[in-house]
Amino acid sequence: MEDVIIYLLNVIYQGYRQSFNIKGRDSRAFYITLVVFQHLWFVFYLALKVVMNYPLLWILVMIFVLPLLASNIRRLHDSGYSGTWCFSWFCLPHLAMIGAMFLPSLNNNNPYTRYPQN
Repeated sequence: MEDVIIYLLNVIYQGYRQSFNIKGRDSRAFYITLVVFQHLWFVFYLALKVVMNYPLLWILVMIFVLPLLASNIRRLHDSGYSGTWCFSWFCLPHLAMIGAMFLPSLNNNNPYTRYPQN
């Protein structure tokens, strides 16, 4: 158990220490551990944001994004892909939303509900 805790602390430390390093590679275990920790950290941020509506909390968002972005680039390098695929983080969700704006409605035979009235 002690070895696991030391490993987790080392991953978190290395992840933040290499926040601006996009060279090299990250293993799958390292990346998964960092992603899980970052998600737990982000839940803490959301709770803090609800309690304290402080305008400079966006700095905490950068604390989440930078290590995860750099680690994602290194993980893509480990998989044999270019780090520029990280731009899909920002582009694909927006393309999906724009695409959903132009999807036609099914007036008949829609299994979910009737046609929206508004």
